[in-house]
Amino acid sequence: MLRQTSSIIDASILELDSGNSVGKIRNLITDPQGKKIMAFLVSPSFPFGPNRVLAPVDIVEYGPQIIIIRNKEALIEPSEIATLTELIKQKITPLNKVVLTLRGKRLGIVEDLVIEENGATIVRYYLKPSLITLLASSELILPADNVIQIEKNRVLAKDNGLKTKESPSLSKVVSKEPAS
Repeated sequence: MLRQTSSIIDASILELDSGNSVGKIRNLITDPQGKKIMAFLVSPSFPFGPNRVLAPVDIVEYGPQIIIIRNKEALIEPSEIATLTELIKQKITPLNKVVLTLRGKRLGIVEDLVIEENGATIVRYYLKPSLITLLASSELILPADNVIQIEKNRVLAKDNGLKTKESPSLSKVVSKEPAS
């Protein structure tokens, strides 16, 4: 099932058996090519607790503003996932970053992502258009295949393939809430 990351960020994390809240999703880290979510950054449920990460593979279920995991042991230190510490330092997250083409054209700012829940593969990027592209549409869609690299301050994309949100080729259901 497809899901927008805006329904995941700020979601509470609950343990499956106890129902206890063990944290909150704060942000996400992707691979540098922008094709897959590597981990979710987690704020602790109590003040001054250590920050942790949650690997997408450890998510049992996505719900409306909640994430369900088997137990709190799924929340680990970033150093426990190879290369994750360096990705966090480099701020390899596309959200709120400017998108530029290889020719230097500014497309907009990443506002949201659509992911495939199984595997956390990124399907598309929703962009808030720059002033130049605002005349064409109020919201733009960049297929994940057109993303080349995510850097500390920007996302690099191919020069073609941008679509408006109203495009008929995007008829797949995208959920902010789980299907009933």
